[in-house]
Amino acid sequence: MPIPLMLIESMVLASVPIVVMSLPIMAVLFLDFQVDTTLQTSDVLRHLSLQS
Repeated sequence: MPIPLMLIESMVLASVPIVVMSLPIMAVLFLDFQVDTTLQTSDVLRHLSLQS
């Protein structure tokens, strides 16, 4: 039993830094996506108001 436990422990310890590193990247991508969508919607609204 001690070998699988050590294996699981090492896998968890190895995955923690990866998750911590990827969280800011995901946050930046998510915020960037939100900014892009808001910019697109405002452009569309401006375009529609110019046409009418």
